[in-house]
Amino acid sequence: MASLICLVTIGFLVYYRHRFFTFFTVTADSILSVVWIVGLGFLADAMRWTLLRQCNTTLWGNDQGVLLCALYKLLFSASFVATSVSLRNSAFLRVC
Repeated sequence: MASLICLVTIGFLVYYRHRFFTFFTVTADSILSVVWIVGLGFLADAMRWTLLRQCNTTLWGNDQGVLLCALYKLLFSASFVATSVSLRNSAFLRVC
């Protein structure tokens, strides 16, 4: 976690210190967006069984299992919405 914070801080300082060109920013955003979408696709593929079935005690064993199933679905939905909003904002900022 500390290394992630360090990398983000260094990236922030380099970015605002040197004011990279728009082309670099758009290219970096595009690459990161593609990587993010591919990651979301892998997540969806790995969670396909959970996402496509009903959360019940027959499949999940008990009430805690049903709750876990619902949480998996909620977290996947939240990551999908976050990806959609991020891509929309990214595209909107490139246009403006």
